[in-house]
Amino acid sequence: MDTSITGAAKYADLLEKVAYNAWPATFTGAMCAHQYVQQVNQVEVSRRKRDWYDAYNESNLFGLKPNFGCCAANMHQGWPKLLGSLLLAHPRGIAAAVYAPCDARLLVSGVGVRLSEITNYPFSGHIQLRVNQIENESQALQFSLFLRIPAWAERYEVFVNGEPIAAVASEGYMELPRVFCAGDEVELLLDLPLRLVSEAEGGVSLHRGPLLLALPVTAQERVLRGEPPFADYELLPRSRWQFGIAPAALGDAEVVVSAPGEQPFGETAPPLIVRLPMAPVSNWGMARHSAGPVPPPQVVDSALLELQTLIPYGCTRLRIAQFPLVNPD
Repeated sequence: MDTSITGAAKYADLLEKVAYNAWPATFTGAMCAHQYVQQVNQVEVSRRKRDWYDAYNESNLFGLKPNFGCCAANMHQGWPKLLGSLLLAHPRGIAAAVYAPCDARLLVSGVGVRLSEITNYPFSGHIQLRVNQIENESQALQFSLFLRIPAWAERYEVFVNGEPIAAVASEGYMELPRVFCAGDEVELLLDLPLRLVSEAEGGVSLHRGPLLLALPVTAQERVLRGEPPFADYELLPRSRWQFGIAPAALGDAEVVVSAPGEQPFGETAPPLIVRLPMAPVSNWGMARHSAGPVPPPQVVDSALLELQTLIPYGCTRLRIAQFPLVNPD
């Protein structure tokens, strides 16, 4: 709502951060079970007492209606409502505020304009907007197309019908004013390097474009009641999760991107995989049935580095996404 009312690009950045990370991580692929309380560093899903005080002990479970039943009915509204924020009417034309595949019809100066957005974003930085139809006799109309340039995007390129455009973004948007015709194509290429972000609680998180990356933790599923897929269950860790990130190791990272399947945020075949050397952190333990505070930066033996695989946060149930900083000796 803030995006459509104010037009501020920062709200669209936040919307993508939630929609492509926290949102898909909070329910199972079949959307038959969800959590009420989610943790960034989530190494156990259980009904044991945690640090939060304003939710029941079962709020951390994956289930049909843990803690409160309202989400069981409301959770399915997320994706349809996101679609309503992708392409927005603007006083001077059309704004591409949030990126995802879609088809849309918008009124521009009283004329219907039909567009398609073809992209594998957020896994790919290639976004193509195609004007399919302009509903007037000339099939042409003068207006501006506004492309949002995310705050994290340091490098990007824009092409109109294959020709590069030298326009510069202002307040988070690049304006392309022109006479658009049916069949015109606009391409936005966003560079998606790996980047580390310092976290207020300590440690760092690793991002690629709008996606937060996480180390998945192997889980043992334990059904508490009900029959799957409509069951309430715990997830207990069965693999080591105490690893730290060395900034210098990002140069050795291998990034593998594939086409999203029917469930882009499913656990079995994530469209994005990042493999990089990480260091075990021996002084990181549990606290009140959760991952303890992130340890301070530390020096580690470079011989102990292990190749680990990170995937999008939204593809995980048990995970670590906020890591200690380490410096291999």
